[in-house]
Amino acid sequence: MARPVQESEALVVAGQEHGESDRIITFYSRDFGRFTGIAKGACRSKKRFVNKLEPFSLLHLSFQWPRNGSLVFIQEADLRNSFLRLRQDYSIFAAASIIQEMLLFTTNEREQDQNIFNLTSWALSSLNQGQPPRTIIYFYLIRLYDLLGYRPNLSACINCGVKIDAPLPFSFNYQAGGLICTRCKQPGGLYEELSKGTINLLNKALEQELNKLGRLKFSNRAEQETSCFLHQYAQILFQRDFKSWQIFKKAQNS
Repeated sequence: MARPVQESEALVVAGQEHGESDRIITFYSRDFGRFTGIAKGACRSKKRFVNKLEPFSLLHLSFQWPRNGSLVFIQEADLRNSFLRLRQDYSIFAAASIIQEMLLFTTNEREQDQNIFNLTSWALSSLNQGQPPRTIIYFYLIRLYDLLGYRPNLSACINCGVKIDAPLPFSFNYQAGGLICTRCKQPGGLYEELSKGTINLLNKALEQELNKLGRLKFSNRAEQETSCFLHQYAQILFQRDFKSWQIFKKAQNS
């Protein structure tokens, strides 16, 4: 009995050649989450797959689940958006690489999450349109942490409950995942001091609709604080340093 053909919009996350003519591609799809498939003859294709399986491209896929093994069989790929600029500009490519590495490391195979798909599509589209890479990546990461279940508590001191509008300095306690006011701050912890402007901006970024995030602007101070905070928070959460972050920092400083 023939296996049913499935269809879904999907983003190309990563790929590699397999043998002389095939390609193995990892996708993040709207309807099925992350999965890896094989595109037979893709390296020699002059029509079916030509220029369609490049990193970060948005496709409409037709595929079949395998009877055995883990690789799905890719039948057709209809290119919806190549996001070409992401592969032509190094600083934008470096930003997109953070998205790529985060998706590969933090999501599970075949675990659907349309919110992650929508967030990732928004970020890649925004980068392709020329919006500031730093801003897009900062918004992407804090929203992704939230969707993964690691929303930082940025509304009040996690110890005494005093709100952020109180006339007190606040720091982020990485181990506890939330703000701590100066009265409750204990020596020896791992903290990141955050200004009120940065805290308010990040709270807005967590609540704002995706298509309105571009209205939020970072001051120089907020940008510096947010960069350190998001990078360190990822290291604490996932117990690793992301190589793409170092590439991104070098690209932005060059």
